[in-house]
Amino acid sequence: MNEYTFELMFKLSSGEAPEQYLDALYEAGCDDALASTGLTGYLGLAFVREAKTAKNAIVTAIKSIKQAIPHAQLERAAPDLMNLSELAFQFQFTKQNMRKYARGETTSVPKDFPAPVISGKTSYWHAAEVAHWLSAQGVAEIDKNTMEALVTLWSLNQANELLHQPNPEMTATFTDFLQSVA
Repeated sequence: MNEYTFELMFKLSSGEAPEQYLDALYEAGCDDALASTGLTGYLGLAFVREAKTAKNAIVTAIKSIKQAIPHAQLERAAPDLMNLSELAFQFQFTKQNMRKYARGETTSVPKDFPAPVISGKTSYWHAAEVAHWLSAQGVAEIDKNTMEALVTLWSLNQANELLHQPNPEMTATFTDFLQSVA
């Protein structure tokens, strides 16, 4: 068995106190999670789960949560989108070092840092892309289980986003278009 670390954030009914579900979550198999109940109407669970694969760890966690709280809706999974400070912490770098990689200010790595998914005053990257880049450049050794979890969480968030898209036909049209020009 491998150990995977991840977080799942769920939306509850408006104004619903998440504390009322703690016993049910424990009984449903979430005894390997730390619950975050600070925001009314939302529940966060930080897992350290043993499983054969990251996918299995995450799927069983979601099933356990849905068993305890059937109406809970998955908002997002983490870590996925991260700013430079979060990336530095995740991969045990200083923020200044991570910023240098992102800005291309280091001559020790030949390949450009991944582009941010969201650019702005605070930019965000997919942690899986940055992990792959750090590993490929020989800058950091990323644990196999960590890499697997990051890729799985990114895929889960993409699938969840597709479920909540405003216009599925338009999304399919753009998907076909992008595949034809790729």
